[in-house]
Amino acid sequence: MKRTVTNTLLVLLFIFVFLLVHGCSINKRENIKSIGESKTVEFIDVKSKTVKGVIVPKEYFLKDDPDGNNYWTIRNFDFDNLEDRLEKYLRNEADLQYFFAEDLPDKFREYRRQYVGTIVDGRKKIYINFFCTQEDDWKQRLIHVWDGWYCFFSVEYDIKTKKFSELWVNGEA
Repeated sequence: MKRTVTNTLLVLLFIFVFLLVHGCSINKRENIKSIGESKTVEFIDVKSKTVKGVIVPKEYFLKDDPDGNNYWTIRNFDFDNLEDRLEKYLRNEADLQYFFAEDLPDKFREYRRQYVGTIVDGRKKIYINFFCTQEDDWKQRLIHVWDGWYCFFSVEYDIKTKKFSELWVNGEA
């Protein structure tokens, strides 16, 4: 159990560092990873009745994970079911008082999302990045913002156990 928590934290730390390094560029076009010499990685629109989101394909991370062992591309997934489970988690299990974000369950469906397939200890998980701002290039790069309070938050979903963990809500400036 301790090893799983450690590995989960390492993957989340890797994503955080990746976002920090690649999300703070002045020239946002630099953040689109190149495959070969002329192709760029396109994010995949999520098919959902209730939310706006994109899947970040594993190829986006090839520069930092050349063997492709830490990421997977999400395909044929029921995002509406995941979102229903997420609402229940936010309403009943998440410690939103810790983040001073008690009204998040009433607002989260309005947020845009970026879904990242991660692999931790051989288990497939989905890291979900939420933001309420209108970022023009949100379908081309991972969005990372310091502060911003509950306008920016993330959570991890375990495919096998169907449980959420690692909720993180940004701090207030």
